[in-house]
Amino acid sequence: RGGHPRQNRLGNNHKGRGELNGTGQQPPALATQHVSWFDGTQWQYGPNNNAAWVYLDFLRGRRSPEGKEMYGCFLDESEIDLDAITYWAAFCDTHKLTCNLVLDQAQVAGDVLDTITRCGLASVSRANGKVGVVWDAPNLPVTAVFGMSTIVKGTYSIAYGSENLADEIVVTFVNQEKGWQQDQVRVTAPGVTSPVRPTTISLEGCTNEAMAALYRLKELMR
Repeated sequence: RGGHPRQNRLGNNHKGRGELNGTGQQPPALATQHVSWFDGTQWQYGPNNNAAWVYLDFLRGRRSPEGKEMYGCFLDESEIDLDAITYWAAFCDTHKLTCNLVLDQAQVAGDVLDTITRCGLASVSRANGKVGVVWDAPNLPVTAVFGMSTIVKGTYSIAYGSENLADEIVVTFVNQEKGWQQDQVRVTAPGVTSPVRPTTISLEGCTNEAMAALYRLKELMR
């Protein structure tokens, strides 16, 4: 493992012969992520791909037995909004929102958190001073109402984003059911039969068609 603790290495050995030429392909591998998660009674540690628990795992960070930082934000527990993440985990369980993300290159921690939360129809939040999350749950109550009595003169303006809107959403993802190959789902806006302004979104961490379909509807309704 020389300098890379807790990272397994795979490879192929080839004996040189006349028919062997060109470059070899990367050997395939199937890995299972282990994270801490709450089962409603107590904390468990094991295989789990619920987007919320993956998010929490990355916030906490992971060190090797040798103490080497492997990945994550390494936040203190006092900096994490655990209650919000726990409620979000229940939402993810209900809608089967998972995150099966492979990090194969250096990335900014904030970008990774955005990728994970996107899998759970959510976004990073620091509303209460802690790092938590807000998500698009159905039937949420109204949080603010603007009217003549609540608007300061000269501070209110309206911008209509109705020009050149996408009339079709194309979500690309890795489909587990098709041998982990790239796949896509498409949806057109109501009343559109021949879309001319498609928008393509790559949903990293998504590995099933039903979840990709749910995300495309969310994007079209924005």
